[in-house]
Amino acid sequence: MLLHIDGSRHQWFQDERWYDLIVILDDATNEIYYAQLVEEESTVTVMAAIREVIERKGLFCVLYSDRGSHFWFTPKAGAKVDPHRVTQQGRALREIGVQLIPAYSPQARGRSERSFGTWQVRLRPELRLDWAWRNAVVTSRASERGFGVRGMTFLKRGLTCFNPD
Repeated sequence: MLLHIDGSRHQWFQDERWYDLIVILDDATNEIYYAQLVEEESTVTVMAAIREVIERKGLFCVLYSDRGSHFWFTPKAGAKVDPHRVTQQGRALREIGVQLIPAYSPQARGRSERSFGTWQVRLRPELRLDWAWRNAVVTSRASERGFGVRGMTFLKRGLTCFNPD
């Protein structure tokens, strides 16, 4: 009943350019529902990611995120979030009935980092080899062009985290 969202800033094209890869994955199965390179992870890029997941899969129950400023207000760096000072992202999720949970544990952050490690090993060489992609936006639809997002998932049997309505 839980999705993870996170971004990874990296030199994905193995040159001087830096991009953020935003990934949304299912906690139960590790299936990746969304992956896109953007210039910078922000409220706008994260809302677009969540919207695409909802449009393709339906409304989910819970979103687990880092404590980035587009998700949470944190009065002091490294401190707990202030649940009473809601960001635009938090308000939007609350309005559609999605619970937002801040990441505090190293285990949760480790899950995202392991996922990004896989992306860095598999996606970077693919981008380097396929010159046509060098300036393209990579999305989860990339499987149509020969780079299978399914190859990035490690599926386990589990319940779906999506509501049928």
